[in-house]
Amino acid sequence: MSFKKIAILVPLKVEFTGLFQVATKFQKPQNIIGSIKEKHFSFEHEEKQFSFFQTGIGIKRAEAKTLEVIQKFQPDCIWEFGTAGALNPELKGGEFILAHTVLEMDLKSRPIKLIQKLSTELSPELYKDWQKAVDKSVDNFFGTYDVILSDDENISDKVVRLKLFKEHGADAVTWESASVAKVCKAHNIPFHSFRFITDVGNESDLMAEFKKGLEKHLNNSAKAFYSLITS
Repeated sequence: MSFKKIAILVPLKVEFTGLFQVATKFQKPQNIIGSIKEKHFSFEHEEKQFSFFQTGIGIKRAEAKTLEVIQKFQPDCIWEFGTAGALNPELKGGEFILAHTVLEMDLKSRPIKLIQKLSTELSPELYKDWQKAVDKSVDNFFGTYDVILSDDENISDKVVRLKLFKEHGADAVTWESASVAKVCKAHNIPFHSFRFITDVGNESDLMAEFKKGLEKHLNNSAKAFYSLITS
C-alpha cells in the first residue's frame, strides 16, 4: 500500500470503539492521538498516518463527513469499515467482504432501481495480498472479493434479499458505501470498503439479529481490518 495519509470512516460508535480498542493493543498509548469521545483518533505506523473518524449512520451523515475529511485531512486514500447484511445465501455471519464494486440503489422505488455502479479500485491482486496478511493475524478468516449494494433501507425479507442477489449480483447490502464512494470519486480519492456480515435474514427480528451479529463478530473483524491496513 503506497498511500501515506489514510482515512478510515466508521458509521457506528460501537464499531469505532472496537477499532480504537484494537489500535490500543498494537500501538503505544503515546502514539495514539484522539479518543472515542472526540469521534476521531489517529496514529502513525511505518511512515504512514492512519486517521479514524466516526461518521454517524446513513447516507447524508456519511456523505457530509466524507467531504469534511477530504477538505480538512486531505487523505491519499479512504477506507470504510462497518457491518453489512448478507444477500448471498451462502454468506455467514462474521465473513468479511472487500468490495470491488458498489451498486448505488433506490430500494424505496417500485420497481427497485439501480442508479449507478461505483468501482472501489480494488484489484484481485491486492485482495490476494491482503488476504494473506490478514489470514495470519485473526482466529478465523473468511474473506470474499465481491459486490455490495447500498441504500439506507433495511431489508428484512429474505425473499427480497435473494432476489437482489440474483438480479444484481450483489453479495451484501450496506447503508453508507455508495455515498462515501461517490464523494471519493468526485474528488479523485481512491476508495476501499471493508464490511463484515452481521445478519443473514434468518430471524424475524432483523435488529435483534443485527445486534447479536455485531457483538459476536466485531472484535475479530476489527483485528482483521487493522492487520489489513497496516500490512
